[in-house]
Amino acid sequence: MKQFVENRLAKDRKQEQYTNSIKGMLKDHAIFQGHGEAEFRVENLRNAREHTELQREVLLEHNHVKGQQVRVWTSEVWTIEN
Repeated sequence: MKQFVENRLAKDRKQEQYTNSIKGMLKDHAIFQGHGEAEFRVENLRNAREHTELQREVLLEHNHVKGQQVRVWTSEVWTIEN
């Protein structure tokens, strides 16, 4: 009877160790999955920032060119009128 109880306890310990190792692997997997999601989000934010900067540069360039065109047009009109 004593041997049966000891065998049962040893078997339960092995099963508990196996269960704990599986739980540890699942925790690690969840952590690694979170890293991938974070990298994806950071990459999306970086792309959005670059897109916004590009739009800002295009708008500034457009405004500068438009301002130059207005100045030239104004000077030509002034020259023609005088």
